[in-house]
Order: sequence, then C-alpha cells, then structure tokens
Amino acid sequence: MAVLTATGVYQSWRGLGSWDAFSTSYGRILVFKVWAALVMLAAASYSRRWTARLLHAPQEERVLVAAGHADSPPAAPVDGESPHGSGPELHRRGLRRSVLAEVAIGVLVLVLTTVLTGTETGRAAETASVTSVAGQPEVSLTLIPYDTGKNTLSGRGKVQVTLEPGRVGRNVVEAIVYGADGSPVGIPELRLTFTLADQQVGPLDAKLVDERGYWGSDTLNLPIAGTWTMKATVRVSEIDQVTVEKTVEVGR
Repeated sequence: MAVLTATGVYQSWRGLGSWDAFSTSYGRILVFKVWAALVMLAAASYSRRWTARLLHAPQEERVLVAAGHADSPPAAPVDGESPHGSGPELHRRGLRRSVLAEVAIGVLVLVLTTVLTGTETGRAAETASVTSVAGQPEVSLTLIPYDTGKNTLSGRGKVQVTLEPGRVGRNVVEAIVYGADGSPVGIPELRLTFTLADQQVGPLDAKLVDERGYWGSDTLNLPIAGTWTMKATVRVSEIDQVTVEKTVEVGR
C-alpha cells in the first residue's frame, strides 16, 4: 500500500500539474477514485477484524468448556433474530459482507482507473484552454489530443500547436508532438490544415517541415478573422495515422 500510494501520488501530480486542475474532468474523476480507494481500505479493515474474531472463536469455545459452561443452554433469540446470530456464524456473515463490499468497490476503482487513462489530463486541459501565452499576447497556443489505437509511446498523445501572432495574415507555426508519457516524441509525418467553414475558406495547408525536435512553418497565411478549424493528421508508422481537430480563434 505504501508503494501504491507513493507511485499514485507521483502519477496524479504529473496528470494534474496544479491544484486548479482538480476542477477539470480528470481532477474530479481522480477525487472519486481516491475516495473509492479509501472506502475499500475501510472495508478491508473490517474484514481483518472479522477474520481475527473467527481465529479467536475456537479459543473462546475451549475456554467456555474448561470453565464448565459447554452444556449451558443457548440464550433465547430475540424476536426476528436468527438463533445462530452470535459466535462464529455471526463472524462469518460479517466477513462475507465486508469482503463483498471490498470486491464491489475494487471493481469501481478499476472502472475509474480505466476512465482516467482515456481522459485528458488536468495539465493538458488547462493548457488547451489557454488561447495566448502569458507575457506573449501575440502567441496563440492550442493542444490537440490524438490516439491512433497503437499501443506505443507515440501511438497516443498530444500535439501542441503555436501560432505567432495568431492573427490575420502571415503566421509562424510550431508544433510539438508529445507521447503517452508526456515527453516529446518523433513521428514520420505531421500535417496541419486550417479551414474557415462559414466563409468557405480552406483547407489551407501549413506545410510543416520536420525541424528535428519540432515541426515548423512560416508560410501560413490566414486571410480572415474568425473561428478556424485546425486539423492535425498524425502518422506514427507506415500504416498507423489519425486525424484530429480543434478550433482556434484568429484575431484581426
């Protein structure tokens, strides 16, 4: 439990990044998972108590026999109570209930863990909600999650796209691909296009070039202000690729 707690805290902080990230979907699910795990530990504690009582029950019976109470008639059951409502049978029923509670809550913890792995981390959600970089109002930043279905480091992750100045006219584009563990990864191909559907403009290809560490371009020209749809085609192998999209505001 100590190892699980330490690794869980570390991984949770990597996914959150700040206390404010608890307000994201990832943060809320994480809180539910922590509470469920604590309730499961409480049920496990009760299971240990019932087990201890079962272990001591034979000893208590031997003490009663030695004291000459073995032939004492059992106490009359209270109305509605089973005549076997005390002693080892009571302990067994209590143990069954607590173990069943452990199993049920354990399944819930596993479900929440699975949901967490498919949820955008709080750190990424906070970054994606930022339309400009602090201290640099002329830079627009967007984060686009992707998942090719391939179980590799680069098979799923995020594409961080920076537009400078993020306004009408010529823009410098820089894109960094982050893998499943949050570290930058290299991929064979990244294509980025921009479309303004309500004005029937696009798709405009950013014509990204691999700059060994990031993908860049300085030829993108966005002619009209508005909410553009940015589509990223991420190819991680000869046959595995996916196209994902997100909107970005382009000012005048």
